[in-house]
Amino acid sequence: AAAAAASAVLAHELSWVRERAAEAVTSRIRLAAALTSLGLSPLPSDANFLCVPCRRAQPLSERLLARGFGLRVLNDLPPVTPALAASQGAAIRVTVGPWPLMEQLLAAWQAENVECE
Repeated sequence: AAAAAASAVLAHELSWVRERAAEAVTSRIRLAAALTSLGLSPLPSDANFLCVPCRRAQPLSERLLARGFGLRVLNDLPPVTPALAASQGAAIRVTVGPWPLMEQLLAAWQAENVECE
């Protein structure tokens, strides 16, 4: 049923799909810029998520979860950037969503004031 619905949307509502994809790209770019302005170093991404090196990824994730934001903690990533080397391979994976939700996440992240690097 889900595949049939997706096929119908793609066949008849391609402009809607393109608009949502463009919104996702815009939100990802804005989120990366906002995280950078907080002194973080999100890795380059063409996906629907950003990976943010953070040595204290686990405690930050737990604190943000208490605020209603579920973020995935990644460990043991290779030190391919200075930020990943500084974080000892720990990072937080942030799925990009609608911009108002990303603004709420950014406010919660700032309120937690956890040093990442």
